[in-house]
Amino acid sequence: MKKQISRIFVALFGTTLITLFVQPAWGAGVKINGDISVSGGVSATSFSGNGSGLTGITGAAISNSSITVNNLADNAVTTDKLAADAVTRDKIAFYGKVAVVAKSGGDYADPYTAMNDYANWCPRTATPCLLKIMPGVYDVGTNTTTMQPYIDIEGSGENTTVIQGGIDNSNAGILNGANYAEVRFLTVKNTGGGNSVIAIYNASASPKITNVTAIAVATGGFINYSYGVYNNASSPVMTNVTVTASGGTLSYGVLNQNASSPKMNNVSISASGTGAGSGGSNTSYGVYNYSSSPKMTNVFVTAGGAGGGNTYGVDNESSSSPMMTNMIISASGGQFCFGVYNYASSPVMTSVSVTAEGSVNSTGVATSSSGTVKINHSVIKGASHTISNAAGVITRVGNTQLDGGDVSNAGTLTCAGVYNENYVFSVDTCP
Repeated sequence: MKKQISRIFVALFGTTLITLFVQPAWGAGVKINGDISVSGGVSATSFSGNGSGLTGITGAAISNSSITVNNLADNAVTTDKLAADAVTRDKIAFYGKVAVVAKSGGDYADPYTAMNDYANWCPRTATPCLLKIMPGVYDVGTNTTTMQPYIDIEGSGENTTVIQGGIDNSNAGILNGANYAEVRFLTVKNTGGGNSVIAIYNASASPKITNVTAIAVATGGFINYSYGVYNNASSPVMTNVTVTASGGTLSYGVLNQNASSPKMNNVSISASGTGAGSGGSNTSYGVYNYSSSPKMTNVFVTAGGAGGGNTYGVDNESSSSPMMTNMIISASGGQFCFGVYNYASSPVMTSVSVTAEGSVNSTGVATSSSGTVKINHSVIKGASHTISNAAGVITRVGNTQLDGGDVSNAGTLTCAGVYNENYVFSVDTCP
């Protein structure tokens, strides 16, 4: 049997004599105990062990060429440490089923593009996802951002996240709603110059709308319409919402039609008809209900008019039966002004304060054609008439103040425990 003879190298470094035994190339390799310093490169076919002595990172921290978060010191990764485009989405573990819209550093530059591409970041069937919009003003031009079921849209605050554009379309707004979805914490603004300007449009869709500001400003057109929130056969849940519609020949703060029954809680609505219009006929509706029965609680409505048009705080038309509770309604200006106007409708009004003033004919609550109106624990103020009750109409008023003009009645009017602006009390008559 041959014996392998190791070579011996002796070197003198300063006053220290170092002897290094090196086995031949066909031997078992080199084994060194202790530290070694090498000037230059080291190449090897492979390393064994966890490599912590070389990298300072334990083998358990490395999986498929990735480094876990525990092995990064706080603030260790800064922009000057990263080459351009070195970090891409597929290299980072983002939250699942979330896409980010941001002015920089996000997945998308605007919400319209993000929602159009939702299948690539929210592959699902009835699976919840989130589109997060960071602070900024995002101008989508004439493109409608269309919500999708089970995908919420969340901004960073009504004053910091704004989706805006200029869309002229009677069936689309800046944002179109969807079932099983919520939009929250942002502002939606349409400043279209055409004939129909809608901020939020819901067609057979009932999203949640929470902490949202909706603004519609009609800026052009001879006859134009502005809608803050337009519900068509839809019943959204609106909570902590601010709505403004202006500039139109006809301006609608919230329009509910075709059996829409939204739930509106803590909603502030303003409508003003100030458009050029036809012959200066500018009409505004704070809330317009057509064959619809919303539940409105803690809702503040103002409507202002100009020119030859009419002004309606709340207009209930064609078999609408809204529940109106804890509301403040103010209507002013225009040729005819109505705090609440009912046509063939039967609202129930409880703890509602109504004011109509500033026009040739200002009426607090006016009802025509048919219907049964119930008013309880309220204040009705009308400069011309507090209540106008047409033939075929039944109106019942209880524990309510009638302030201002007289009562006009051609139908059936019952008052129980009613008093006037001077607190003169009437047990069973209407002052």
